[in-house]
Amino acid sequence: MVKIFTEKSGKRMFFVNHAGKSRLNSMLQPLVTADMLLKINDDGLSYIDDFQDVQVYKKINADLFALSYATYVLALADASIHDNQVDPALFAFLEKTLLLMEEGLDYEVLTNIFEIQILSRFGVILNLHECCFCHRVGLPFDYSFRYSGVLCPDHYDRDERRAHWHPNVLYLLDQFQAVRFIELETISPQAEM
Repeated sequence: MVKIFTEKSGKRMFFVNHAGKSRLNSMLQPLVTADMLLKINDDGLSYIDDFQDVQVYKKINADLFALSYATYVLALADASIHDNQVDPALFAFLEKTLLLMEEGLDYEVLTNIFEIQILSRFGVILNLHECCFCHRVGLPFDYSFRYSGVLCPDHYDRDERRAHWHPNVLYLLDQFQAVRFIELETISPQAEM
């Protein structure tokens, strides 16, 4: 039994007879993409008829830390949708995240961006862009769990138990919510952030 996240059929369970000795063995490894000819059954198990163009994320697999982060991202994607639910946007986002990790971009930052951008799938919506009260932007905000959003300095007093986070943290989280991986070419975090 193998779980595969497909672009057109969602997450599915596939039965592979004698997987260790099967010609499918090279494709049935974690962090592999391939074009597959599938027999999808709405009830019960599905089957893999054929495959081609197998691509392995060699750099990710060679780095234990990158592999750990990539595995975590895969687990988040898995947890964020139901089996058999088609979600081409999540599939593309996951694929692009792994591709950027493979290209050597900072896997920790990519993972943080992935986490922030799929929070809504778990019912969490954060307002990190504007003050919850006056809606001003671009200020040294602090986070309020009470109001599920940020407070500007004029409204810090509204929540005595605000997080007292460094404003750069909230700035980065706000940027992570808005960044589009299609436009992302480099990641250069500064040490003091």
